[in-house]
Amino acid sequence: MIGEICSRKGGSNEVTKIMGCLPLKAVARQENDSNSKLYFYVHDIAIYAQEMQLNIKTEERIVLLNGIKENFEKQATNEEKMFVEFAETYTKDLGQLLSDTFAAEEEGIVLKSKLGFIVPNKRPA
Repeated sequence: MIGEICSRKGGSNEVTKIMGCLPLKAVARQENDSNSKLYFYVHDIAIYAQEMQLNIKTEERIVLLNGIKENFEKQATNEEKMFVEFAETYTKDLGQLLSDTFAAEEEGIVLKSKLGFIVPNKRPA
Protein backbone atom coordinates (compact mmCIF):
# COMPACT_ATOMS: atom_id res chain seq x y z
CA MET A 1 0.00 0.00 0.00
CA ILE A 2 1.09 3.54 -0.68
CA GLY A 3 -0.17 6.21 1.66
CA GLU A 4 0.67 8.38 4.60
CA ILE A 5 0.25 8.54 8.35
CA CYS A 6 -2.40 11.13 9.26
CA SER A 7 -4.14 12.60 12.29
CA ARG A 8 -7.84 13.42 12.48
CA LYS A 9 -6.86 16.50 14.48
CA GLY A 10 -5.15 18.20 11.60
CA GLY A 11 -1.99 18.45 9.58
CA SER A 12 1.51 17.14 9.79
CA ASN A 13 2.28 18.92 13.08
CA GLU A 14 -0.22 16.66 14.86
CA VAL A 15 1.41 13.58 13.33
CA THR A 16 4.87 14.77 14.37
CA LYS A 17 3.71 15.22 17.99
CA ILE A 18 3.14 11.46 18.12
CA MET A 19 5.64 10.05 15.64
CA GLY A 20 8.41 12.23 17.05
CA CYS A 21 8.33 10.80 20.56
CA LEU A 22 9.24 7.49 22.18
CA PRO A 23 6.79 4.57 21.75
CA LEU A 24 5.30 4.64 25.26
CA LYS A 25 4.70 8.39 25.08
CA ALA A 26 3.21 8.03 21.58
CA VAL A 27 0.72 5.42 22.82
CA ALA A 28 -0.17 7.52 25.86
CA ARG A 29 -0.84 10.61 23.74
CA GLN A 30 -3.20 8.64 21.52
CA GLU A 31 -4.99 6.97 24.44
CA ASN A 32 -5.66 10.30 26.15
CA ASP A 33 -7.46 11.80 23.14
CA SER A 34 -9.36 9.64 20.65
CA ASN A 35 -9.02 12.36 17.98
CA SER A 36 -5.24 12.08 18.30
CA LYS A 37 -5.16 8.49 17.07
CA LEU A 38 -3.10 8.20 13.93
CA TYR A 39 -4.35 6.33 10.91
CA PHE A 40 -2.97 5.19 7.56
CA TYR A 41 -4.44 7.00 4.55
CA VAL A 42 -4.14 4.67 1.54
CA HIS A 43 -4.08 6.21 -1.94
CA ASP A 44 -2.32 3.67 -4.17
CA ILE A 45 -0.97 0.14 -4.33
CA ALA A 46 2.52 -0.91 -5.41
CA ILE A 47 2.36 -4.68 -4.79
CA TYR A 48 -0.65 -6.96 -5.16
CA ALA A 49 -0.65 -10.75 -4.77
CA GLN A 50 3.14 -10.61 -4.38
CA GLU A 51 3.55 -8.89 -7.77
CA MET A 52 4.85 -5.39 -8.41
CA GLN A 53 2.32 -3.06 -10.00
CA LEU A 54 4.84 -0.72 -11.65
CA ASN A 55 3.62 -1.47 -15.18
CA ILE A 56 -0.06 -1.22 -14.27
CA LYS A 57 -1.90 2.02 -15.11
CA THR A 58 -3.42 4.10 -12.33
CA GLU A 59 -6.99 3.32 -13.40
CA GLU A 60 -6.29 -0.43 -13.13
CA ARG A 61 -4.61 -0.05 -9.73
CA ILE A 62 -7.65 1.88 -8.51
CA VAL A 63 -9.86 -1.09 -9.42
CA LEU A 64 -7.55 -3.35 -7.37
CA LEU A 65 -7.52 -0.90 -4.49
CA ASN A 66 -11.31 -0.59 -4.50
CA GLY A 67 -11.57 -4.38 -4.24
CA ILE A 68 -9.20 -4.38 -1.28
CA LYS A 69 -11.22 -1.56 0.29
CA GLU A 70 -14.47 -3.53 -0.09
CA ASN A 71 -12.94 -6.63 1.50
CA PHE A 72 -11.44 -4.57 4.31
CA GLU A 73 -14.77 -2.90 5.07
CA LYS A 74 -16.53 -6.30 5.18
CA GLN A 75 -13.93 -8.10 7.29
CA ALA A 76 -12.32 -5.49 9.55
CA THR A 77 -13.56 -4.74 13.03
CA ASN A 78 -14.71 -1.21 13.88
CA GLU A 79 -11.50 -0.74 15.85
CA GLU A 80 -9.37 -1.78 12.86
CA LYS A 81 -11.34 0.58 10.61
CA MET A 82 -10.29 3.50 12.84
CA PHE A 83 -6.68 2.99 11.74
CA VAL A 84 -7.10 2.78 7.95
CA GLU A 85 -8.80 5.13 5.51
CA PHE A 86 -8.90 4.72 1.74
CA ALA A 87 -8.76 7.71 -0.60
CA GLU A 88 -11.82 8.43 -2.67
CA THR A 89 -11.44 8.57 -6.44
CA TYR A 90 -13.09 11.36 -8.41
CA THR A 91 -13.12 11.48 -12.18
CA LYS A 92 -15.65 14.26 -12.88
CA ASP A 93 -16.01 17.94 -12.01
CA LEU A 94 -12.58 18.29 -10.47
CA GLY A 95 -13.01 22.07 -10.35
CA GLN A 96 -15.93 21.69 -7.94
CA LEU A 97 -13.98 19.14 -5.89
CA LEU A 98 -11.08 21.57 -5.60
CA SER A 99 -13.42 24.43 -4.58
CA ASP A 100 -15.11 22.23 -1.96
CA THR A 101 -11.72 21.11 -0.64
CA PHE A 102 -10.51 24.68 -0.17
CA ALA A 103 -13.84 25.79 1.32
CA ALA A 104 -13.57 23.00 3.91
CA GLU A 105 -9.99 24.12 4.66
CA GLU A 106 -8.69 20.65 3.92
CA GLU A 107 -5.03 20.14 3.06
CA GLY A 108 -5.55 19.42 -0.62
CA ILE A 109 -6.07 16.76 -3.24
CA VAL A 110 -3.81 14.48 -5.24
CA LEU A 111 -4.10 14.59 -9.02
CA LYS A 112 -2.96 11.56 -10.99
CA SER A 113 -3.15 10.66 -14.64
CA LYS A 114 -5.43 7.66 -15.05
CA LEU A 115 -2.90 6.34 -17.56
CA GLY A 116 0.08 6.94 -15.26
CA PHE A 117 2.45 4.41 -13.75
CA ILE A 118 4.32 4.19 -10.45
CA VAL A 119 7.88 5.43 -10.97
CA PRO A 120 10.18 4.46 -8.08
CA ASN A 121 12.23 7.28 -6.54
CA LYS A 122 10.52 9.93 -8.68
CA ARG A 123 9.84 13.12 -6.77
CA PRO A 124 6.63 15.05 -7.44
CA ALA A 125 6.97 18.36 -9.26
